[in-house]
Amino acid sequence: MNDKKRMLQMDSSDLTARVDWANLWQSGVRAIFFYDGVCGLCHHAVRFWMKRDVNRRIRYAPVQGAVYRAIFGTKPAGAMVVIQITERGCGRVLDKSDAILELMRLLPFPWSMGGIVGVIPRLVRDLFYRGLAAGRYRLFGKYLTCSIPERAEKELFLP
Repeated sequence: MNDKKRMLQMDSSDLTARVDWANLWQSGVRAIFFYDGVCGLCHHAVRFWMKRDVNRRIRYAPVQGAVYRAIFGTKPAGAMVVIQITERGCGRVLDKSDAILELMRLLPFPWSMGGIVGVIPRLVRDLFYRGLAAGRYRLFGKYLTCSIPERAEKELFLP
């Protein structure tokens, strides 16, 4: 089994020791969005979700950060990754278009309606995702370092 498949099939016991899932759940957080911290497109995606996530159900962490490394090791994701948070702890680990659909589902109406894209077969959705991801640096630029959140946003970010 390749490393990426192993990463996405981890059971929650692999993750529980490294993240305070109960505290996140109690504070209303329902997902952690791992993103490429040096990617211009990812930077704009984080800003998009932060602006619309008025209930603060999503936390953000760069794949270059300590939380990502503690959970997944040093292997880069190659795609955005979302971990669902449940009352019992870590839920499913989602990537590519499934990650985007989960983030859309967590937003209030009308943004949550973006989940309707889920009727499109995953193969087709992921093909589009891979195409955009392959050209993201060329189209949206690349930062030398991860951006630093503003003071009011710091609570939304994990290291």
